Amino acid sequence: MSILEAVARYKAEGWAVVPLEPGSKGLADKGWLKKAIRHGYDIADFKPTSNVGVVPGPASRDRVNFDLDSEIAVRVGAKILPDTGLIHGRPGKPRSHYHYVVPGVRPRKYLDPVTNTMLLEVQAGTRCDSTVRAWITVPCDQVLTRRDLADFATFVCRAYGFLLNLSLAIRAARP
Repeated sequence: MSILEAVARYKAEGWAVVPLEPGSKGLADKGWLKKAIRHGYDIADFKPTSNVGVVPGPASRDRVNFDLDSEIAVRVGAKILPDTGLIHGRPGKPRSHYHYVVPGVRPRKYLDPVTNTMLLEVQAGTRCDSTVRAWITVPCDQVLTRRDLADFATFVCRAYGFLLNLSLAIRAARP
């Protein structure tokens, strides 16, 4: 399937698509978010060599990207997140992006309280999920509630805190 065919398919499935620089995750257009939400991009806005990004949230029929940034979030997510028709990632973390339909959810970031690094992020309309590429063609139809996502995020943060405290206790107990 060509890039342009993939763009046509994404648009037909209700995704708000955004052209990315060829071979990168960089956005090809300033003002992309407003355009994607208000008017959308057309197939003519893409080059045959473009990469394809999507804007999660209301512009894409309430599809949300649950981006698991930390290794603990990836491990916990694999065990407790509901399966969906669209789970993907990069080669190093192939199951770090879970897409769901979650009406009314707001974007949210969950940071490690010690290192201030990202644990997980609910992406819902404020940025482009540039990890969705043209070769991902499975529809996303798993519907979750905001409560489901909040429960998972709280669990991951608590699990991470537990593991961090356990690690500190083990280090402190060593002679």
